[in-house]
Amino acid sequence: MDGTPDLPQGYRRLHLPEIDSTNDEARRRAESGADGGLVVTADRQTAGRGRRGRNWNSPDGNLYCSILVRPEIAPAEGAQAGFAVSLAVADIVADALAHALPVHCKWPNDVLVSDQKVSGILIESASGAGRSVDWLIIGIGINVTSHPDFAEKPATSLAACGVTAQLDDLLAQLVAALDLRLTQWLEQGFDSIRNAWMERAWRLGEQVDLMTGQDQVTGAFRGLDETGGIVLELAGGERRNLGHGELVAQG
Repeated sequence: MDGTPDLPQGYRRLHLPEIDSTNDEARRRAESGADGGLVVTADRQTAGRGRRGRNWNSPDGNLYCSILVRPEIAPAEGAQAGFAVSLAVADIVADALAHALPVHCKWPNDVLVSDQKVSGILIESASGAGRSVDWLIIGIGINVTSHPDFAEKPATSLAACGVTAQLDDLLAQLVAALDLRLTQWLEQGFDSIRNAWMERAWRLGEQVDLMTGQDQVTGAFRGLDETGGIVLELAGGERRNLGHGELVAQG
């Protein structure tokens, strides 16, 4: 991955053969005053991270990137970015597969192909002076040529789905799709993103288990609330809005 992808205006790429984590490098650059639009990529990561501090397996051949953006939003709105990013990833994955296989967004921010994880997303942020976000770092990993073999969390790759993708081309498509979805969010509001996300939502309307720490909540997945929290309808009709946890399908 050493070409020069045609990124949208306002974005520029920093490519490194190896790095601890593209998110960590983007954060270091952000803290040093880098402008928004920086796209950090790497051939491999030695300390890639997923949600909740999980390791992200990072062999050669897959896409690892982190995009630094500086939107004018309140800190409480930062989590909404994950849904816009999930949609952007789902957009390009569906296009790569020529819409031949089902592509879903799994709450809060995984992308699945045929119920198998093809991408993970990690959003990190820092608050600036006053009531605004200083920066968001959007970390994205896409399994292109290989995928981990997790018994508990089935994974896949574009290659396993029969697709050969050039990393530089995929990166250009990703940044373009991300720019469109972020613009949609910032200009049209979260409702626009929420509605689009629910059209791709995994297990919407079905019974699911939500693991929240040591606890489990079971109910029918009814959608997202105005903050991006998951809405579950429990037995008896009670509704609960939950903002964190791990979604697990039943059966």
